[in-house]
Amino acid sequence: MADNGDYYTADSVNKCIVVSDAKSEVKQIIAMGKLKYPTGVFVDKDRNVFIADYSAHCVIKCNGDGDIISRRQLSKPYSLTMNSKYQLIVSCDGDVKCIYVLDSNLEILNQFGSDHLEYPWGVTVDNADNIYVADDTGKIVKFDRQGEYQETVTVDGDPVYIAVFTDGRIVYSDDFTVKVIYK
Repeated sequence: MADNGDYYTADSVNKCIVVSDAKSEVKQIIAMGKLKYPTGVFVDKDRNVFIADYSAHCVIKCNGDGDIISRRQLSKPYSLTMNSKYQLIVSCDGDVKCIYVLDSNLEILNQFGSDHLEYPWGVTVDNADNIYVADDTGKIVKFDRQGEYQETVTVDGDPVYIAVFTDGRIVYSDDFTVKVIYK
């Protein structure tokens, strides 16, 4: 969700990003015909749109009008988010199953997690920039902001997407349900 309340949704079927308002009215379509299989999207404070294009093996940066600014080749990026330093955190399920940290120009700053991740899909950060990864093998893996492993929690189902709330709740979804963990 952008600061102005608009929702950005990765539409894998129609191969685009859909921008909707709070009433679910479509306001804009971004990158139509330019994506293969978008699975993740994040909008920064400047309305730059970052897209994980799983089948194209890249992360794409667009401006608010949907014009592509740059791209970074990564093996099967699935999900992305941004930490408080405006660094992009990207989960990759490709040859090297890991987390990448990119700057806003998509330059690689760090790579970690391959020793602890099997199918890293959803990724999020908490208020302290700790990184949580939904691993599609029935676990959630936590790293600190530098990418150092902290812990693994076994969960019901195979988590795909994840969010962490300020009160410590971890919310994740598998293919069928949404579940909450209290930490």
